[in-house]
Amino acid sequence: VLDSPSPEPMLRMQIMHLVDLFANQLRLIEARERDQLTGLLNRQAFTQTFLQLASGAAEQLGHELWLAILDIDHFKRVNDTYGHLLGDEVLLRFARVMEKSFRFNDRLFRFGGEEFLVLMRTDETGAGIALERFRAACEAYEFPVVGKVTVSIGYARANPGTLAPDLVDLADQALYQAKHEGRNRIQLANQAPVAESREAGDVELF
Repeated sequence: VLDSPSPEPMLRMQIMHLVDLFANQLRLIEARERDQLTGLLNRQAFTQTFLQLASGAAEQLGHELWLAILDIDHFKRVNDTYGHLLGDEVLLRFARVMEKSFRFNDRLFRFGGEEFLVLMRTDETGAGIALERFRAACEAYEFPVVGKVTVSIGYARANPGTLAPDLVDLADQALYQAKHEGRNRIQLANQAPVAESREAGDVELF
């Protein structure tokens, strides 16, 4: 209808009004699900996105679902030394490096503070390559005034039935290990204990 203008001005006016209403709805949804500083998806959008990617439709693609937690090393030092405005600049540019490094269909989130998440459908090798590529890109990037900034990354695979909080916890444990071992590295989660607890019939609610 929009491609072929209606001879009736009133009908066309009504159609354009509906288009404007729809566009406003999309903007409201976008604002609710996006981090205001970086423009990445926010924490509120994470659970719904995880459920969508972990659905049967995602499994039919033959790829595993992986979650990575990315944490900027010594970010508090950046804020204390250069102030929060430059700290925000680091967060913004960090997000831009993420967008350039990951694939267009990877889901990128700012989870809070200096902590970011990535959801990827790939295999273990692909996840490791993608995360190492980003780690190297971040290390090579020259942040204004601040200079070099590095990132520590923990990542884990979503097994069938894995809940979002469980997966975040697994990736967070791997992140802690990466930081404990010197930072500026990626670390795969050890998921054997989770498998054992599921076999034993334990139920974790949180």
